[in-house]
Amino acid sequence: MAQLRIFCLPDELEAWLRQLSEHFDLAALAYRSGQDGGALWTGGGERLIDDATYRAFLMPTAQQPPDGLAMNDVRSRDNGYLDVEPGRFSSAGAERFLLHSAIVGEDFERDPVHPARFVRWLKRRVKKEAVAGVVAWNAVSGGSSRYRDIWHTQAARDLYSEGVAWKQFADGRVRYKPDPN
Repeated sequence: MAQLRIFCLPDELEAWLRQLSEHFDLAALAYRSGQDGGALWTGGGERLIDDATYRAFLMPTAQQPPDGLAMNDVRSRDNGYLDVEPGRFSSAGAERFLLHSAIVGEDFERDPVHPARFVRWLKRRVKKEAVAGVVAWNAVSGGSSRYRDIWHTQAARDLYSEGVAWKQFADGRVRYKPDPN
């Protein structure tokens, strides 16, 4: 299994996923708030990630599922799909948050598709624009931990400096910040 967890802007994630899809000829099934089924994405001018997108699965164009497939019917591990949970902006009262993005791919010996390879390819590109390392702390208990496997971009760091908090979940107690080391 390979994964990339990163605090980045939605436009940065969109650009990386487009590069990935062009390089490996991938399509996607995107799930958006207010829609019953997934919308098939095959590149072009339309966006894969927008403010309403809460999940996307990337797969080889030749193996794309039907448009409108219910998310409960997606068998991402069985079919070798890349699983993307895009980060986005959220708020509670006057406070704004940037939620992190997670991209996960898991290979199986018998599968012709190897999504972990897609993640490793993407990580090599993202490393040119991002830095590894964040510190997480619990806003209630005060405990903290360092995570060397969570990345952040300069644009996300700039937002953090402007007062936009980093979180994994909008309603979670844990907050993140760039690791000063």
